[in-house]
Amino acid sequence: MLAWWIVSRALVPLAVRHLATHARMAAVAGLAIACGVATLLATQVLHGSALATYEETTSRLTGNAALLISNADAGVGEEIADDVRGVPGVGAVAPSVEGFVGLPDFPGERLYLYGVDLLADQEVRDYGAGATAVVEDPLVFLAEPDSVALTNELAEALHVRTGDAIRVLAPQGVVTLTVRALLETQRGPASVLGGRLAVVDLSVAQDVLRMNDRVSQVAVTLVPDADVASVENAVRARVGGRGTVEPPRARTATFTRLLANYRYGLLLTAATATVVALFFVVNVATIAVVERRRELGLLRAIGVRPRHLAGLVAGEIGVLAAVASLLGLPLGIALAWILGDTFSTTTAALYGETGGVAIRVSIGGVMTSLALGIVTPLLAIVGPLRRVLVVTPLDALRTMADEESRGVPRFAALAGLGAVLVIGATGAWLARTRLPVSAEGLGLLAMLGSMTGVAACLPFFVRHTMLTGDRLASRGRSLWLTLAFRGIGNDLGSVAVTASALLVSVAGTIAVVTWIASLAAGLDTAFDTVFGPIDLFVSSGGDPFAVDAVRMPETVAGEIARIEGVADVDEVRIDRLAFEGSSIAIVASDGAHYLDRRRRLFMVEGDARAVANALAAGTGVVVNQTFASRFHRRIGDVIELATPSGPWPFRIAGIHLELTPGDLGTVRLDRAVYRRAWRDTNVNVIEVTLQPRADRDAVSTRIRHGVGERHALVVLTVEALREEYRGMLGNLTRLVYPLLALTVTSALVGMASARVAALMAQRRTFGLLRAVGATRRQLALLQSLEGVVIATLAVVMAAAVGGGIGWMQVEVLLRGMLGMSVVYAYPRGAAVFASVAVVVVTGAIGWLLGRRTGGMAINAALQAP
Repeated sequence: MLAWWIVSRALVPLAVRHLATHARMAAVAGLAIACGVATLLATQVLHGSALATYEETTSRLTGNAALLISNADAGVGEEIADDVRGVPGVGAVAPSVEGFVGLPDFPGERLYLYGVDLLADQEVRDYGAGATAVVEDPLVFLAEPDSVALTNELAEALHVRTGDAIRVLAPQGVVTLTVRALLETQRGPASVLGGRLAVVDLSVAQDVLRMNDRVSQVAVTLVPDADVASVENAVRARVGGRGTVEPPRARTATFTRLLANYRYGLLLTAATATVVALFFVVNVATIAVVERRRELGLLRAIGVRPRHLAGLVAGEIGVLAAVASLLGLPLGIALAWILGDTFSTTTAALYGETGGVAIRVSIGGVMTSLALGIVTPLLAIVGPLRRVLVVTPLDALRTMADEESRGVPRFAALAGLGAVLVIGATGAWLARTRLPVSAEGLGLLAMLGSMTGVAACLPFFVRHTMLTGDRLASRGRSLWLTLAFRGIGNDLGSVAVTASALLVSVAGTIAVVTWIASLAAGLDTAFDTVFGPIDLFVSSGGDPFAVDAVRMPETVAGEIARIEGVADVDEVRIDRLAFEGSSIAIVASDGAHYLDRRRRLFMVEGDARAVANALAAGTGVVVNQTFASRFHRRIGDVIELATPSGPWPFRIAGIHLELTPGDLGTVRLDRAVYRRAWRDTNVNVIEVTLQPRADRDAVSTRIRHGVGERHALVVLTVEALREEYRGMLGNLTRLVYPLLALTVTSALVGMASARVAALMAQRRTFGLLRAVGATRRQLALLQSLEGVVIATLAVVMAAAVGGGIGWMQVEVLLRGMLGMSVVYAYPRGAAVFASVAVVVVTGAIGWLLGRRTGGMAINAALQAP
């Protein structure tokens, strides 16, 4: 122990001196590590914050309920509340009706309308008004059917007081309510959703939201000492398939499973940043060995043991990784704050509204990111550490050429290891049905393993491509190209690693954009098929996918059908259901329209004509590939969906390409069947087909007047709706771009730093060139040409590598793990833009650095070491 303390005291100054000497490269490696830690932490913070927000929202809305009876957004029959009151062990039973409504007088604002039994609900929930009741005097509140209680926070934001009237846009149309109570926002339901809560009587909410004979959920409390499992089984038997019975925490588990699918894409982006960081770490560690071979050899000659030298190099990298990881933590938290709103919008579009995501940083997430930021670089320097262990005093006499010749098999061995990793990861995915591991786990392993393996192979191929270019340039007649390759060859090892880092960053960007482009291509394919003959789309309150859009009564469709120029209307109902512990969407429309080809489906499996007959007759449904994959269903299988009328069997007639770019399982059925089973006559979108030669703008204007004013109707053309779908896809993928930007930026900074180091090493060469007549502009052109050569090689290889990794991500992530049917599309535009931008930026960096170095005095340059 004493010997180690003495040796460490002697070696620490050497480590500090080395890091100071190579401060620029160490700073680049630190920046890359910080970016990797930041992207990983931001992903964990966003994911964990969404789960925590959802759990808190559920907990406060459900109060002290032990069980919830619900069916996602579709609701359950109100008679269920009476049915379960007689179950032994059941205490209070509190039905509620919930849903968002718009505020036409306050554009962009909306309320979560919460209808409860004001006299009984206080046994389940605490609203923070008065002592324990919802309002100070419930009888007065009930006496007026237009009464509403707002939170203090919302009332202040809307500048309303008790007694003021507010207008809300609901499926019933524009309704006027009177504020007769204010709620505190410190606890209970009023404390969630940013205070955007409006409490009304249960019957008022049923009327406003058009949920006749239905409620959103029934909260059940238990008597003291009741056995939860026994009561839950008894309640489930009494409900009998008319809804799902589960503890409140089960909702969080369902949301966790859904959100995990979206998390995979973010993890792949974070992995790209981490791989880029590892290249720079390996470069720093290699410099610590190669450039210090004389120092290490002399230390061995005076008796320093190999493990002490290995500790020296590992200590340098460990300190660098620790400092960089600590700097990456606040960067990751800041990134999570910046992306919080986008993440909230995305999860709402995919899995339902949970309110704004409140960013929360967990100790576990911080420690995990910190540990990976420190441990991963240490694992990446195993190769350089092995070289330290074999250093002998004779290494002090070895020349750089000797060292460089020994570097070739090192790259070859790394490439061999990478090839094994790629083959193993791919083989594991292909054998997934025979391995005792989940498809999700194997899929993530296959993608990360393939990306890491390809990255390990790149330095070998970059080095040999550079050597080939040098030989070809030497045979040609271009002096400046030959000089450029010779300049690159003087620092070939560092160039290979740095170019590989740039290559991985560009390839990772292309790979991520590939699955985004594939989703867009699938969207366009489905769009052209489904909406071919439709001219106009009508929704209420906002665009169909806007947060302020609300449902409409089907009578609106009847009024639109009578407008001059309208040939046909189709009412579409979109809803969410609970199914086998997850959430699915159902889309109900007129099945007869599939028979006369006014509506079409892009079939993945099954005969389109047979599917149309089944939908029109109401005897079958068509599901998307995500549903078939996630729930292991095939054509001909019968599924039972929970409805207020009881479990309803449906036979799967076909599997189709879904239009929505999410990963939600979808079931399409005839709207007449939906009306009977779910007791729901509301619609979300009305699709309008015009008469021949009808003026589309004139018909749109007629729709917006009359019935349009009562329901704040929005009329979209098919082109506008296509843009809305693209905007929805943009929301799903917007999070990855800032993460990718960090990765590419760190790689470009690393390239600039490497070029600075190369220029410093070539100052004597520059002096000689200036002495024989080379101008400052020519030297700047030479350095710019070197940068362009390196960047061009990187982006050309990145175009191929990125396309291959992108194809794997489409096959594994979208098709294999999520079960989505997408059309593979290579992002040519994004690849060309990224490649040209990287080449131009790298060339500009070389030009600026060359101009600066070329301005050095000739005598000073010739005296450079």
